Amino acid sequence: MSFRFFLIPTFLLVGIATVAIGAPVAETIESIKAIEIPQMGSGNLTLNRRFINGLPGIPECTDPYFSNLISSSCLTSRTIQAICAGPDPWNTETFDTACPDNTSCMVFRTDDLDIPTSSDFSLCVKDENVVKFNREHGNGVICRSLAINLNSEQGTVSISVYDSNQNPLLVNNIEVHTKNQDRSMSDTSFYSIIINRVRRRRMRVCLRILYKVAVFALFTALEGTYSSKG
Repeated sequence: MSFRFFLIPTFLLVGIATVAIGAPVAETIESIKAIEIPQMGSGNLTLNRRFINGLPGIPECTDPYFSNLISSSCLTSRTIQAICAGPDPWNTETFDTACPDNTSCMVFRTDDLDIPTSSDFSLCVKDENVVKFNREHGNGVICRSLAINLNSEQGTVSISVYDSNQNPLLVNNIEVHTKNQDRSMSDTSFYSIIINRVRRRRMRVCLRILYKVAVFALFTALEGTYSSKG
C-alpha cells in the first residue's frame, strides 16, 4: 500500500492590473499556497478518511455493520454524504456528516483511471482556503483566473457549484483552461481534475449557465493525488 501526504491550500488574493494606452484593464488572480497537513496512521488514504488528522470535516460510516467507506459526495454545501458497505459490498447505506461552521463541502477525484466517479471523495474545507465566484441572477458564462503553486509533482483541483439553498446546482458546463490543456465536463455540479506541477500554474475556470439562477461556485486544490486502491 502506498502512502501520500496531502495538503490543503490557503489563498492569497493578488490583484494584477494591466494598463494599455487609453484602456485600463484589471484582472484579479487568486494565488494558491499549499500548506501541508501531516498524514497520520495507516490505511487507504482516499476512502478511509478516519486515518487523517487535521481536517475540519470528513465522511464517516457511523454504523459498525456498514463500516467500509466506498465513496462520498456533497449532499449540500454543508453536508457530506458517505456511501458505506457491509460485509456484502452490494449492501450499502448512506450516512450524512455536517460540516463545521465556516467550512464548505468539496468533491475530489481519485487518480484511478479505471475506476468510475463513484470513487470520488468529499471533504469539508475551511472557507478561508476556498476561492468563491458567484453570480446572483443571470445566465451566460462566469470565469475566474487563478495561479496555483504546487510542491508535489501533481495536485488535485476541485470545483463545486451550489444554488442559493446550498444544494448542488447542475450547470451546462464546467471548463478548466491552462496553457497546454483545455478540459471540461457537461451537465454536472462537481468537477475535479489532476494537474501537473509547473513553476506557477495559471488556470482559468469557467461555468456555462443556461438559466437565470443564483450561482455559488467554489474552488480549491490539494497537494498530491489519491488512490482508492489499497
